[in-house]
Amino acid sequence: LTRYFSQIHNFFLLGGEPLLNPDIRDFIDIVRGAFPYTNIILVTNGLLLPSLDEQLLHCFRENRVHISISDYSILDRGKIIAVVQKYALSAELREGKECFSKYLNPKGDSDKMAVFHDCIRKNCTFLAHGKIAACCQPFTVHYFNEYFDERLPEDEGIDLYEEGLDGWEIQNRLITPLESCRFCAADVPFDWELSKAPFSKEDWCV
Repeated sequence: LTRYFSQIHNFFLLGGEPLLNPDIRDFIDIVRGAFPYTNIILVTNGLLLPSLDEQLLHCFRENRVHISISDYSILDRGKIIAVVQKYALSAELREGKECFSKYLNPKGDSDKMAVFHDCIRKNCTFLAHGKIAACCQPFTVHYFNEYFDERLPEDEGIDLYEEGLDGWEIQNRLITPLESCRFCAADVPFDWELSKAPFSKEDWCV
């Protein structure tokens, strides 16, 4: 990314749950080294914060990492606030989600232009495995494919090592619909709850 952009305003570390990743400290050091002035924001459900080792907590403070915590009802807010105050961390408790949405269309017959136009995820650029894309779909749909034996497109995204690529071309492609958009539809919201096996495609598809 530093080959194409001198600065990134916000750099989010996401999951799943990023605090489960054993390499999270390395990721933070790499991002801060590449972009000294970017806002590093770690998005977490907060459950693991009270049990983190001191070295990682000091890493958060030293690298000016802002911890954005989803305020779900199951959190022990007192313990989390105590850790934040003890280590002088930058943190916030965000309002917990009341609902989630399903939007996959395995038939792949959606109008990609219309889907992209109305997509609420397209403005959160994702980076994974040396590629970036306007949403997370190209990088996460393999979980769905593997679990349900489906064949939704997995190989899209902009290869940051492509010959002749520049920042203007990247920005132009990020506002261009992907073929993956044919496998999305309008969001259908549902109330938040703990999921239970056996899981069904209907949990994800409209």
